[in-house]
Amino acid sequence: MSRKPSRLLALVLLTALCCLLLAPCALAFERVDLTHPLTFAIQADDNEDDAHLPGVTFQLYQVADMDADARFALRSPYSTLNIDINALKNAADWAAASEAMKALTASETPDFTGTTDENGRVAFAGLNPGLYLVSGTPVIIGGWAYSFQSFLTSVPTRNVDDEWQYDVLSTIKLERSPALIDLECVKVWDDDNRGTYRPVQIEIHLMQDGQHIDTVILNSENNWHHIFKDLLADHVYPQRDSGG
Repeated sequence: MSRKPSRLLALVLLTALCCLLLAPCALAFERVDLTHPLTFAIQADDNEDDAHLPGVTFQLYQVADMDADARFALRSPYSTLNIDINALKNAADWAAASEAMKALTASETPDFTGTTDENGRVAFAGLNPGLYLVSGTPVIIGGWAYSFQSFLTSVPTRNVDDEWQYDVLSTIKLERSPALIDLECVKVWDDDNRGTYRPVQIEIHLMQDGQHIDTVILNSENNWHHIFKDLLADHVYPQRDSGG
């Protein structure tokens, strides 16, 4: 009979020990301060040489609200998607969600829009706690075309110490490729459209920074019209004609 109190006491002590061990974990979870001012900044850099990129325009779309327990509730029209935003587990899931939401922004007005300064930075203030889709407008800088994949980010977000960070900075490395342009060439005749003294054809010589790179023939068959395609941007392309 003396063993029963001992077992009961051991059970009570074990329960108390478990409570003590679990208490720090429970206390460690910091709820979101929904009244805290929020800022979100973007640092846009070249993916190849880390150069800062001015003149890049970004758009922020708030796709979900956040509660004090850091759970998201999708806003319209994103709530129409078959996405459990609180159950996404890996980068692939988040990327897929981002692409699906990006498709819906065509008919939506961004909540925030801004362009990077000479240091490649743009900042947004007055945000509401939530989940944001970050999108950007492709741009040509110094002969390079820059673009990047849209992504989702939480504001506020947790830092490396698992504390809520209310001033969020995101560094974005923009992929670059040679910027290409099309150049249209049209021969306009000043002869009242009679064509009496027009030659059969003329040659158009395309120059790039003083060097000859292409020649095309214009005539009535192509309506005296040609488009030079996929030329490198950030160059000078004078045209000279002969035969007319």
